[in-house]
Amino acid sequence: MAAFCLTAASAAEQAADTAWNKRAAHFSETGRADAGNAKTALDKYEEALALEPTSISLRFKIIEANYYYGEFVSQREAEKKRLYERSVELTSDIMASLRREIAAPANFDSLPLLRQAKQYAKAPLAAKAQFWAAINWGLWGMSHSYFASARKDVAERIRQHAKLLILIDENYADGGGYRLLGRLHSLTPKIPFFTGWIDRKYGMELLRKAYEISRRDPRNALFLAEAILDVNPKMRPEALKLLREVANTAPDENYLIEQTQTIQQAKLLLKSLTTKD
Repeated sequence: MAAFCLTAASAAEQAADTAWNKRAAHFSETGRADAGNAKTALDKYEEALALEPTSISLRFKIIEANYYYGEFVSQREAEKKRLYERSVELTSDIMASLRREIAAPANFDSLPLLRQAKQYAKAPLAAKAQFWAAINWGLWGMSHSYFASARKDVAERIRQHAKLLILIDENYADGGGYRLLGRLHSLTPKIPFFTGWIDRKYGMELLRKAYEISRRDPRNALFLAEAILDVNPKMRPEALKLLREVANTAPDENYLIEQTQTIQQAKLLLKSLTTKD
């Protein structure tokens, strides 16, 4: 029976992978994500996980598929909310698994972040887990009210995961830790007793660090440009240069829809700025 489940899980995962790799099918003609393949990938990954419930790799695949479906396919807020809640649940499972793997003590959360990071780093998937944990809580926060986010201390959760990612591997996901933490400081409202630590200037510095680490992800340049325009309009020429860099970027075929969205955002912002000149 166990062998049958593993074989069925493998078949479901393979079908999901095939659909996932076709999620941008016909994009050049339609300009839209392929909803059918995206949904098939998501459903088949969940089917595989049901058959192989301890799989961490399948959890990561579902998380990424949830993000994609919520951001590029779904038009329904209730559906997005459900997807992001599911991703937070999966993130919790992954973090619990990592803690068991590194034999985290009962007082682990009270340890300084540097000590936590050193222990997490013993697990090969630690950086990936922190990266997606920060993203998933961010998506959860955007799909819920400010009150609900405050109750869950969402901003602080994102902040801690991003800081841990930087300490574990600052280069992961093209400076992903700096990008996430910088974006958090750049966009989150400063609310006394909840997010009084938000600092727009610091956010810009973090985004600059991400950009220095990698230009491969066009979001690094776009987010830095947006932060510059918000924090220091006198540096507008630098922001325009960054936006032109993104606008002239050819999207990675493996992330065609994701990066095309970033490039289009840069083009629209660039157009709005230059038509005022």
